[in-house]
Amino acid sequence: MDTGAAIVPVDFLGRAPAPPDPPSFVNLSITMRCNLRCHMCDCPNIKVSEPTPDRWLAFIDRLGDWLPTGTQVLVTGGEPMLHHRCVDFVERLASYGLKVALNTNGTLLNVDKVERLKDAGLSILNVSVDGLAATHDRLRNGPGSFQGIVDILHYVGKHTDWTLHVVPVINAQNHREMPEVVRFFTADPRIKAMHFQSVIPTMGKPWDDGFFDRDALWPKSSDEAEAIVATLETLKEMKRDGARIDNPEAQFSVWQRYFRNPRNGLTGNECRVAYGSLIAQSNGDLTFCDVFGPVGTIDDDVRAMWESTFAQNRRDDMSRCNLPCNYRVNCCYDESTDPAPADAT
Repeated sequence: MDTGAAIVPVDFLGRAPAPPDPPSFVNLSITMRCNLRCHMCDCPNIKVSEPTPDRWLAFIDRLGDWLPTGTQVLVTGGEPMLHHRCVDFVERLASYGLKVALNTNGTLLNVDKVERLKDAGLSILNVSVDGLAATHDRLRNGPGSFQGIVDILHYVGKHTDWTLHVVPVINAQNHREMPEVVRFFTADPRIKAMHFQSVIPTMGKPWDDGFFDRDALWPKSSDEAEAIVATLETLKEMKRDGARIDNPEAQFSVWQRYFRNPRNGLTGNECRVAYGSLIAQSNGDLTFCDVFGPVGTIDDDVRAMWESTFAQNRRDDMSRCNLPCNYRVNCCYDESTDPAPADAT
């Protein structure tokens, strides 16, 4: 799909018989650029032609005119703080009464940028932390980045009213540190919660089933997989004991089955991601997930696209997908459609 400057918006003919409610979650990936080279992500190696800021702002205006007040919109990347208009996008979104969250690796935040984001109306800050200092800095290829995150979170907690989340990606190289990471960060009452994600094959990459055979972040034996399963059980116990972990226990149970059998771990459950989420990619495409193709572009009438028969047909196709993609396993996990499996530890 052409995503250059001269785009004729699609005229979506026909509407689904019963159009779904507007999405409850919108993801704006405003750039694939990043200043780090993290082991679990390939975003910096993907070269795309980014939409102009005016195209993004026009899309945000269409979202704001359509979405109910309070809908969560996540500004992400790559590293969104590398986009020179990131703060402007946050401000425009917030002006419509939308709840704006920002995903960041934290290394580009400083006092000035925090104050600008505060003035722009940011509500939620999600900061990626993948272990204690040595492990985090190694997995993120960012020497000293852990301490920088700790320092800026201290400032953010003291000087803003943002909801603060620390977001680790659990994998074979860091899982043993996760209970201590919880204790370290939740010792600060200003951190609202830990929100874990599971390593998956699609962080900035096309779907690759071979990931499970060759990637260093995936367990290489059943013993290693069982060790991760045990860590997840410990996190469930910590949550029951009051630790500020906002993942539902059922999600950890799904991951336990996933780490044991990644290719068949979601078999039999219907994917409903496309009924509640919309993703604007860094090239201007609109999608429902990383695996299926685009359903439009940011230049289209977004409401007409969402309610079209074309979009409904895509939802029907996705409902039969069992791949453990990032949105189903992590960002848009839905306990009602992927409940805790009976065989989870």
